[in-house]
Amino acid sequence: MSCAAENFIQRGFEHFAFIGTVAVDPTAMAGHHQAFNRVLAVHDRRAALAYDLSFRPDGVQEDLERIRAEVGLAQLLREAPKPLAVFALNDCQAWVVCCMCQELGLDVPTEVAVLGSGDWPISRCQNPTLSSVRTAAETVGFEAMKLLHRLMDGAPVPDHPLLIGPERVVERESTCAEYRGGGDVRRAVEFIRLHACEGIKVADVVRHLRIARRTLDQHFSDRLGHSPAEEIRLVRLDRARKLLAETGLSVARVAELSGFRDLALFNARFRQRTGLTPSEFRRREQK
Repeated sequence: MSCAAENFIQRGFEHFAFIGTVAVDPTAMAGHHQAFNRVLAVHDRRAALAYDLSFRPDGVQEDLERIRAEVGLAQLLREAPKPLAVFALNDCQAWVVCCMCQELGLDVPTEVAVLGSGDWPISRCQNPTLSSVRTAAETVGFEAMKLLHRLMDGAPVPDHPLLIGPERVVERESTCAEYRGGGDVRRAVEFIRLHACEGIKVADVVRHLRIARRTLDQHFSDRLGHSPAEEIRLVRLDRARKLLAETGLSVARVAELSGFRDLALFNARFRQRTGLTPSEFRRREQK
């Protein structure tokens, strides 16, 4: 929460809103909202307006009708003083805000800047692309496994939770007007989403876009915070997680269908990203 609030304050915002979904975890949402407001108070900013979505968005086409039914959200966005900085508890909720702004004819980000959390794949593939707080997912998974092993060896339960902060804010179009344009990055992401699991390399993306490799690397770094090669890996790992969770395919077959030709490399990349082996991840997701 502090990371998001500090980012908005550094950009000079005076008006804020906080979007969540009580249906998921009312206590957690209230705690996050209070933490966000505490940072605003330290910087002499007024507390953020809060809105509770009536549904848990998944970032899918079927959600669009439900978004249009969020009359309270429309009223908040329409009537709140501008420019307005909106922080959503995850990227799907940030996507809902952007969709509602489009319905209302509000410009993102000049009138309403939108920041999500999680840096999920949806954040890189929307129009506008979504700025997001990148959480330290690998570190969380690693520390959780360490704690589990200690508990299994008879160590006492810790008195206090281990709090792991986010990595950083990845800035994209929804908070940065200067990132608009850059159609080469959007076209590259679209191409990668379609073909990453076919075993493509960055050279294939460069040929498709007819752009210099150095230029593409720089644009990705500026707008997405990582390289085209990392984008390819992210898409492949997202596909692998889905297959592991939803099918009974062997790990080797999942690796192959996700674009990994080397099973050992797949296992290493997957564990690095999630903190779990593919088999451990499947057991957890299919319980």
